Amino acid sequence: MATLTTNAVSSTAATVVSIDTLGADDTLTFTGSMYLILSNDTGGSLSPVLTGDTATTTDVQGLGIISLTGGSDIFGAIADGTEKMLKLSVIQKYLDGTVTISGGTGLTARLIKV
Repeated sequence: MATLTTNAVSSTAATVVSIDTLGADDTLTFTGSMYLILSNDTGGSLSPVLTGDTATTTDVQGLGIISLTGGSDIFGAIADGTEKMLKLSVIQKYLDGTVTISGGTGLTARLIKV
C-alpha cells in the first residue's frame, strides 16, 4: 500500500507534478480542493473505487440514509488509452478518513491540490 503524492499547485510558478502508478490498494487523504487524474495505458479497461475508511452513511434529502461503505465508483470504467479527472469534493462524503483506491492496479495517478 502506497500513499499518493499530493502535488500543491503554486499560483506564481510552474509546478512539477509527480505521477504515481497504482497498486492493489493505494491511499490518499482528502484535504479540501483536490483533483485526481487517472490515466490508463494497461491494455484493458479498469474501474477504480474510492473508499474512505471512516465513511459510513449520509442522509440525502428526498432519498433518506445512504450507505457510503462500498465506496464511490464515480470514475466508472477507464478505457485503455484514456484518462479521467475528478474534483474530489464532488464525492467528499465518501472520502472520510484514509481513502483507499482499489480496482485500479496499473493506472497512473496525479493528485493535485489547488
